[in-house]
Amino acid sequence: MASQRPPFEVIEAQGLLTLEAAGPVQMGFWVPNRVWATARFLVPLRKEIAAKRKAGTLAPLQPVLKDLKFWITSHSVYRMWVNAMIEEANAFIASLDEKTKKEIEHDGDVLWIEGFDALFEILNEIITTSPAFNETAMVGTPMNGLLAVSMATPSGLALFHDMTFNGRFKTVLDAWNTFLKTSPSLDKLDIHDPEKPGSWISKAAHAAGVWHQMQHDPEKPGYGFDSWNSFFLRQFVPGARPFHGDPLTQVDIGCETTPWAYEPAAKFETAFWIKDVNYSLLDLFAGQRQWARLFEGGQVYQGFLSATHYHRWRSPLTGKLVRSWVEPGTYFAQRPGQGEVPGTWEGTESQPYLGQVATRAILHLRA
Repeated sequence: MASQRPPFEVIEAQGLLTLEAAGPVQMGFWVPNRVWATARFLVPLRKEIAAKRKAGTLAPLQPVLKDLKFWITSHSVYRMWVNAMIEEANAFIASLDEKTKKEIEHDGDVLWIEGFDALFEILNEIITTSPAFNETAMVGTPMNGLLAVSMATPSGLALFHDMTFNGRFKTVLDAWNTFLKTSPSLDKLDIHDPEKPGSWISKAAHAAGVWHQMQHDPEKPGYGFDSWNSFFLRQFVPGARPFHGDPLTQVDIGCETTPWAYEPAAKFETAFWIKDVNYSLLDLFAGQRQWARLFEGGQVYQGFLSATHYHRWRSPLTGKLVRSWVEPGTYFAQRPGQGEVPGTWEGTESQPYLGQVATRAILHLRA
């Protein structure tokens, strides 16, 4: 029987990562399939914190982290989950084979997070600085690098699926977002020191395609941006990447995503948490049955957006935006039962699942 799937084309743009050039990464070009990609981010950060602590220059906890730490300490279930998550993550790393442990033994041990206080010290460093460019798979995503192993433990799964905790953790993310809207967040776009560690204007960053067809002014401080967030949402130069298809039969991907999954006949309700790639419209639309029913039997495309890719959404349509909202959900969760082995860090198999449980923007358009 002939396939019922309509044509699905991927046109490779110049300079973008392809499967052939991807190296040791999973589909999506971000999640590493080797344990040490995360370690190469986390271990140097731990060393930097230890050096600051020894020198007496470690910054005090931000108020939002003081509040979160106090709240967790004051609620026994959450204190148990956080401490158990750290212990389980460290035990998992210790259980790895000797060859793998040697690969990540940068500082003489394979301890992941030293303890309860250390978790907040690392979070404090992350939310008071801008994400760094590097040539590892964790580029631009320091909090994922910190939590990649922990979120997959039994206690981590419970913690990061708990909506009360997610509401509290959102305040930490909001504080980081506030910092990333300020001029000090441009420290890694320093035109006077373009090759400083983590620089997004280094030769390596240019070679990685960060600036390919992007608007910027290399003569101005911060390349012409006033904050990290404005840099992260930089725009294409006029005329870049025009649409070459037939607008009556083809739809361009509205963002610079790598194809992850495609479903030609979406179901109204299904078990989206099992291993196979499933989409449940009822859950995608957060239980809003009247909206979910409209798309039953329709097509689902899911793409993966790397930190070095273009992050603005452009999808010109001759239609009307009927409704849009941001649905509260999880931030660092992965599919239960996924299991952790080198190769599945941070939810490699969880991408479709996250579309139905993670915090997400929902836009309903009508022709």
